[in-house]
Amino acid sequence: MYVCAGCVGGICALANVLGAEVCRLYSLYTEGRHDDAQLLQQRLVAPNAAVCTTTVYTLYIDLHRPI
Repeated sequence: MYVCAGCVGGICALANVLGAEVCRLYSLYTEGRHDDAQLLQQRLVAPNAAVCTTTVYTLYIDLHRPI
């Protein structure tokens, strides 16, 4: 978990899709429920990869589309 590593912020594309789950992750961490937070984060890895990969791919295609 990046918060455990000392991060204080970031850009989270996943929050646009699974906002409640991302907020829950932060709440679990701030409540000291680190094991639960880590389990939830592990469950969010695949959806996050899908969102980020799709977004990056879409941006790449849009930027390289002939005018």
